[in-house]
Amino acid sequence: MEKKRKNVYMGPELEELARDSQGNNFSKKLNAIVRNYKIIMEYTHFPQFDNNIKTEQLKLLIDITREADITSEFIENLPQTIIDSGALDKEDLVDLADKVRRTPIIELIKLIGD
Repeated sequence: MEKKRKNVYMGPELEELARDSQGNNFSKKLNAIVRNYKIIMEYTHFPQFDNNIKTEQLKLLIDITREADITSEFIENLPQTIIDSGALDKEDLVDLADKVRRTPIIELIKLIGD
């Protein structure tokens, strides 16, 4: 099978991986990372939010995360971003922020990434 070369944007994370790779191990390591990520996402459930999230809260969460770049800072600041949005009444914002705070990070990544 003939393999086709692809141009890939070398963001900071890929640049670091390339620097840390010895010889031709870059593509092998990159493939392993993608494979492992796909497996993790396959076995990760979407957040359940204790099954009583309001429709307006869910819409807000989708709006905030729709175009998000998944970074540690974004995940860490997500509860405050929700509160600061002012899109709902204060009680609903605080409730949603608390639900997000209690959600495992991997489930938030699944929500944002899918």
